[in-house]
This record gives sequence, C-alpha cells and structure tokens, in this order.
Amino acid sequence: MASVTFPFVSESNGLYSAPPRSILVMRMGCWKWFNSVLEEAGVEVTDENREEVDEIIHEYIGEKSRYGQCSADWREARTQIKADKEMRNELVERLRPLA
Repeated sequence: MASVTFPFVSESNGLYSAPPRSILVMRMGCWKWFNSVLEEAGVEVTDENREEVDEIIHEYIGEKSRYGQCSADWREARTQIKADKEMRNELVERLRPLA
C-alpha cells in the first residue's frame, strides 16, 4: 500500500506540498464479478491471497484487452469471459495455483 501527498496551489509561488496527508491506495475488488470463475478454480479469496487474485485477473484482462480479445471494461470483460469457454479456462488455470 502506498501513501501519496498531493501538491496544492500557493498564491506566492504556484505550487507547494500540502501538510503531510496520506491516502490509502487500493485496487478495486472488481474480481468479485468473477465468483463463478474463482469457484471453478477452487479459489477461496482470503485476506492473504486477495492481492494475488486481484493481480492475476487484472493482468489477464489487461493482456487480453491489449490484443483486442477482451474489453478493458470489467463489466464487459466479465460477460466476454463468461461466454468464451477458452478464455474462461485460461483464467481458471491461472487462478488454480492459489487454491
């Protein structure tokens, strides 16, 4: 997890760093839309494997969308993967090691 400080505009010199404020940067749990794929892979999402599950699904959708085989939009990607048996099987195989 990363913390980030954001610059703010100052009347005197343009920009300055704000007093240290941190925000928590989290990846969205969009993988929840893939529950049936996770079940098929035998993966139960826990606090310990949540980031790995997220990373595998993000990488898979990113890879497929770069080659025009899948939408980068998670809602559309879920529908496409659900309809395409080959894509579904590929994703299941990538997730199985986490089972």
